Amino acid sequence: MSFLESVRKKLAIVTLLLGLLSVPGSSVYGGDDFLSKHRLSVSLWEQGDWEVQLHGETRWQDNSTSLKEWLVTPQVYWKADEHWRFGLAYTHLEFRKGNGFDKDHRLEIEADPHWKLADWVNLDLRNRMEIRFREGPANGTERYRGRFQFTFPMEHMGPLHSLYANNEFFLDLDSHQFNQNRLTPLGLSFKLNDLAQFRIYYLLQSTRTHAEWEQGHTLGTQLLFRLK
Repeated sequence: MSFLESVRKKLAIVTLLLGLLSVPGSSVYGGDDFLSKHRLSVSLWEQGDWEVQLHGETRWQDNSTSLKEWLVTPQVYWKADEHWRFGLAYTHLEFRKGNGFDKDHRLEIEADPHWKLADWVNLDLRNRMEIRFREGPANGTERYRGRFQFTFPMEHMGPLHSLYANNEFFLDLDSHQFNQNRLTPLGLSFKLNDLAQFRIYYLLQSTRTHAEWEQGHTLGTQLLFRLK
């Protein structure tokens, strides 16, 4: 593929994703809350097929003026082969409730396949089982989260490393209900140097509350570091 053909194809992808982003869902530009989330991910150690990561994240509500929740996640990954990666993690999360914060503890188990569909697009799947425990009266719950993501590598575009789009759904295994969906129609990944990347994305989050669905619109960022 020539350089001009590559640029034209990627510009078409950008145009398509921007088009998806500009199409409002129900009351996207109405009275729904605008949220933000900011994540720091550090690769602490790598050896062979093993990797240890540490993640921290804050999430903000009320048009991004009030802290909604924060979390910390140490995680271990094992790369089984060129297509499969398995992960084990613990998440400590504190979320606002009234004038204070309640605590959530999660054990997370992942099985994540990956395929290169063509030179210009990759497909990543994330299958996560969560066992969740909330402090206070015993109310452990189990939840499955499934996400598929298409990533479009970008060449000759300066620091812009790739574009991506994904969708994640949440299934509560106790109530057998599909109760949350997170759609990211556009994300941009920038390579800062050989050890750091920066990502920015728009996310439309739909959450079931009783018989209704509520939407929140999120601007997200992620800074990724790899230690030598």
